[in-house]
Amino acid sequence: MIPVVNPMKAKGPLREGDPVIFLDRKDREYLFRLDRSHPISIRGGKISADEIIGQDEGSVVRAFLNSFQICHAMPRSFIRRTSAQSWSGRISFPARA
Repeated sequence: MIPVVNPMKAKGPLREGDPVIFLDRKDREYLFRLDRSHPISIRGGKISADEIIGQDEGSVVRAFLNSFQICHAMPRSFIRRTSAQSWSGRISFPARA
């Protein structure tokens, strides 16, 4: 099941040029930049950037047989993943010493 992005932390609709993460049902991440002139090829399917631009963060799109949740990409330094916790748009900062 695809986790839901917390709407309280959403950055608004996706725009052309935004770096976007596609998250599949197995929690695999695919990073793309939205560009109207280039379709996004992902896991055996293609998605037009026009289908994604303007959608809200957390929307689900389909490419052939696969579904992907889309969200803004965040710098890796602000995202901490653990095996017990899947990425769901939460930001965790390093603990203070």
